[in-house]
Amino acid sequence: MFFYKKTTEIRKNKGISQRQIAEMIGKSLRTYIRWETGESNPTAFYIRSIAKVLDIPISEISDLEEAITVNPLFYDKLGTLDKATYTFSTKTESEKQQMFIELQSQIEILLRENKDFKTNASFYSSILNEANALIFRKDRSMRFTYVNNSFLKYFNISNESHILEKRVEEIPEINKIWAGISIVEKEVINTETIIKNSRVKIPRKDVGSNKCLITISPTLNDDGNLFGIVGTVFDVTGYEAAREKYYYLESALDKIEHVIWIIKKEPYFHYIYINNAVENVYGIGKENFYGNVKKWKDFIIKEDLKKVESELKENIDEIEYRITDAKGVLKWIIHNRYSTEISGELFEFGVIKDITYHKEQQLFKDMLKANISAMHGGFAVYDINKKKWLYLNDFLEEITGYTNEFIKNSEHSFWSENIVHPAFRENYQAWLSSNSDDKYFEYKIITKNGIEKWISESERITVFQKTTCRTTIISDITEKKRSDERSDVLKVFIDSIPYGVSVTDELKKKGLYVNEAYEMITGYSAKEIVNDINIFKDKIVHPDFKDEYIKFINSNSSKEFKIITKNGEEKWVEVLRMFKTFECSTYRIVIMKDITCRKFFEDDQLFYTDRIAFLGEGFFIIDTEKTEYIYVSNGISKITGYTTEFLTKKGPDYFTNSIVVPEDRERISKFRQDKTKTTTECKISRADGTIKSIKIERKTKKIKDKICNIVEIKDISSNIS
Repeated sequence: MFFYKKTTEIRKNKGISQRQIAEMIGKSLRTYIRWETGESNPTAFYIRSIAKVLDIPISEISDLEEAITVNPLFYDKLGTLDKATYTFSTKTESEKQQMFIELQSQIEILLRENKDFKTNASFYSSILNEANALIFRKDRSMRFTYVNNSFLKYFNISNESHILEKRVEEIPEINKIWAGISIVEKEVINTETIIKNSRVKIPRKDVGSNKCLITISPTLNDDGNLFGIVGTVFDVTGYEAAREKYYYLESALDKIEHVIWIIKKEPYFHYIYINNAVENVYGIGKENFYGNVKKWKDFIIKEDLKKVESELKENIDEIEYRITDAKGVLKWIIHNRYSTEISGELFEFGVIKDITYHKEQQLFKDMLKANISAMHGGFAVYDINKKKWLYLNDFLEEITGYTNEFIKNSEHSFWSENIVHPAFRENYQAWLSSNSDDKYFEYKIITKNGIEKWISESERITVFQKTTCRTTIISDITEKKRSDERSDVLKVFIDSIPYGVSVTDELKKKGLYVNEAYEMITGYSAKEIVNDINIFKDKIVHPDFKDEYIKFINSNSSKEFKIITKNGEEKWVEVLRMFKTFECSTYRIVIMKDITCRKFFEDDQLFYTDRIAFLGEGFFIIDTEKTEYIYVSNGISKITGYTTEFLTKKGPDYFTNSIVVPEDRERISKFRQDKTKTTTECKISRADGTIKSIKIERKTKKIKDKICNIVEIKDISSNIS
């Protein structure tokens, strides 16, 4: 991170302008101002350059660490001259300029003070002549006293005699192009201070102007008096173009998600470039790699390391292995290696790709494919635009009898025209044409062997990789349909019997089923009973019998209890409880019989012989004095379609005046008045409007000091044709 505010503060304290720094580091003033205002950030290279210009540690203006010079392993084996050459090659261009100036000053001192050092001066002079920089020296009168070979070549001057002891205006080759350098020279002479890396442009014939960095230093005698200047000129035109190219190239590489590194093989293996992606893959910064070219191997898991080493020895270009990053995350890696020779030097390029996501996706696809193939149902994917099957799993063959290859190669209409049962084809086509994206349909098919089956088909329209597909799941529901048919028949049967039946899943503590008779006996709806498995204990059983019922709850037996219906009526019931285990679940089955009438008669020891007939049919018990019902059986409700509560509330007159059909009402009214007659027949209009024929039998009994009519009603509609 670049501390732009701190940089501004230090620069101002040192009295250096923004323009001066911009020129010294080779950037435009506009770019440098953007750095100091925080609008953009310089690269690490330019941060280090700014620190050098300000003559401060780099840590004062950024979070970068000071550059550490690490000499190669062969350094100690070099001679003095080779060491000096190597050290010189590692310097930055600014450092080289400073060295050139110091060398030139040393040469002058050596020549003036001690001629015995001419040998050393000649040695340093030869170095200056080989330097790429343009080096010159002038006396106080601004006459050239020295130029190096690079200076002569740059300005196309054949011999140094054409320039030495002359001023610029006396030299045609450079007279018109020296103006920018002259300005810097005058400032150095006037201030007697060094000016480093001042940016100037030197016009060149036919190529415009070259960008140059000039450093000029005053030379002083022992008395501190100025006697000349020494200057170095670096043509940075090509360097800046290369630097700009490198900057954009590095910026682009740093944005790539894959790790890219370059290893120089000679004189020893070492990294010369690593991009920023290394931190995302390995979890540590690239500075950890520069010091150890084999650092990447430390992350390879133990099980893969031996394979990697073997493949490296075999010079395999692409290696796949697993690593554990610095945070302990397991990752899959593809490591590509490319060796090449550039300008006679050997390099290795490495591209490291994190393929963990693709591996996990492939594993997921393989697992999904295996599961789809193993699932007990057909699965298919159809390309709607290309009108072809993309995938069919094996279970479809088992369902239809046709091979997947046959279905794939057939027209799509083959399914609807040959496999779908003829009775369902029209509805199937309509279902296919509906606009819903998520559809479900049950229909019959005819297999290749002519067997009829029930199947369910679920369809969903999805877009996968820009392809509109219809995914289909097909299940064989033949057994389910047969089971449903049996269940429907059983339900009709159970709903038709006069006994209340309920079924509860004991493990899930959930009510599953309650028949109509149960509702009629208790007065509670099936929904209320199913949703509250404790409703019988908490609300229905009579308080006097609650303790007795709690003891009875978990038994496989029958017992008689008194209950209170939802509308507050007291009844006697006989409850039979059974526990059955089916498909790993235990079910409680309760059968409840309304024995109120029987209990009523038993109180007077009235064991009537014809009670069995009553239990199978409908009957009333009427208080003849009050002309009201004492009891209405569930059978009456089944015959008339009216609830027992409704009939009890309306009374016997409602039956005669509203339920009996109009043409029979007068006759039934007379029958009620004539005590000598015990049987008659008539027609009634049920609650749903249908007409039934009934037979009425009447007996008179004394029950608890009350004269009662016990009236049995029989449905004889089926006997009349």
